[in-house]
Amino acid sequence: MNHYRTAEHRFMALDTKRQAMITRIEHYSGLTLPYIFPPEQYQEGDWELRLDHHSVGAQAVNHLANKIMLGLFQPGFPFFKLEIGQELKAQFEEQGVEAKQIDHSLAKGERAAIKHMAKGGMRPALFEAIKQLIVTGNCLPVFHRKDEFELVGLRDYVLKRSRTGTLLEIVTRSCTTMGELDPEVQKEVATQRGAYDSEDQVKHYHWISRLPNGEYTVTQWVGDIMLPPDKYSSKYKSYDTLPWQPQAWTLPSRHNYGVGLVEEYVGELTSITEFAESLSDGAALASVWRFLVNPSSTTRPEDIAEGENGDALSGASGEISVLQAQVGNNMQVVNSIMQESINRLSRGFLLMTSVTRDAERVTATEIRALANELETGLGGVYSRLAGSFQLPLARYLLRGAEVKIEGTQIEPLVITGFDALSRAAELERIQLFIQDVANITSLPPEVSDWLKVGPILRGLAANRHLDADEYVNTEDQVTQSRQARQQALAAQQAEATGEIQQ
Repeated sequence: MNHYRTAEHRFMALDTKRQAMITRIEHYSGLTLPYIFPPEQYQEGDWELRLDHHSVGAQAVNHLANKIMLGLFQPGFPFFKLEIGQELKAQFEEQGVEAKQIDHSLAKGERAAIKHMAKGGMRPALFEAIKQLIVTGNCLPVFHRKDEFELVGLRDYVLKRSRTGTLLEIVTRSCTTMGELDPEVQKEVATQRGAYDSEDQVKHYHWISRLPNGEYTVTQWVGDIMLPPDKYSSKYKSYDTLPWQPQAWTLPSRHNYGVGLVEEYVGELTSITEFAESLSDGAALASVWRFLVNPSSTTRPEDIAEGENGDALSGASGEISVLQAQVGNNMQVVNSIMQESINRLSRGFLLMTSVTRDAERVTATEIRALANELETGLGGVYSRLAGSFQLPLARYLLRGAEVKIEGTQIEPLVITGFDALSRAAELERIQLFIQDVANITSLPPEVSDWLKVGPILRGLAANRHLDADEYVNTEDQVTQSRQARQQALAAQQAEATGEIQQ
């Protein structure tokens, strides 16, 4: 790697090796969402992006992306929780801080982070990242320390991994103008290159390299100019602290780049495209028809072509016939085969089922069913994405919400799959338990006198998968509570009696 003098040189070297992959991904994007990865020479407004003869691919990608988005980032609900170390927890308990107070403070930090996510309008960018993963198999979210979220497309970054998938190197490229660069960077470029125009096109590079000890170094370049390391270079202790977090839908062994779901179903998409084109051509052909007039007939073709509705023409009906392509049966066969391909594609992109309603409020049961569908339908990709994508996002959101956890024993813990709904599920269990208690306590005395309320409450709590000791008092606690209530009542009666006597 040392023999590459500049970041630009290194970017071009790694980019050349993946050109066959780039061509394939352009094809996959054309079959689904062309704007996700258009041809490199395409400029906005130049020409219409390739539009297929069907919208099945676009519908499949958007539908699956919506499901994953809802599964990973349920609106208004934290996708992570803050865990406190046992040592720090023991210190709080020694100071008299109850566990509930600690949980309340941690939950407050989680809510602040999610509120920051909503304020920052990040959901559209996250939705775009998921669609890039489905179509291209890759995306690069960048979690800057200045709380700036950036999504880098595959065409603007190259990377290299080890055989085991460890990230070894990334080079990112940003095509911009001199006037858009930081003023200090402009001065540095002017010092080394000379005068420039603010509209001059330049390429800004970040070159991230892994050191043998596991640390990462980052250098910045403008074209072939390296910016001063003392001001524009940085070092990170591990991959977890690195702002650049490349994501892959599926990362095969010894691959640098991921493989998207679209590539797995490109055969079906291609078949649907060919069938749809055939049906379109057949429909156009079926709509064309002509009159055939017997040359020996007394009816002239001009009379047929120019005649009005209801005109009387000389001739016999058998001397005139209609010529039309008989393609109806063929189109039915083609349509039947195409529907089979669409059904197979729909199963792969989870179009066949819909476990959530089109409503503002979706229940925890529906979300759990959605998580189950994603887990089983995508073969674990959902959970892996949740772990690799959400943890750096959680740290980024905590920084933006000014929740200081660095250097403490508090760490964000991303909850994936079914566990992501554990808090919502626990809240639901508590609510159901309270309903059970209300049903018991509302019984008439002639019935409730026969019941052992304590064991019943503990049994209900256990069957709701709740800790009975946390929600149900012991007999001694109940006795103390009754005595305290009776004493308070007696004191009130005594006070009232005293006031009456006075």
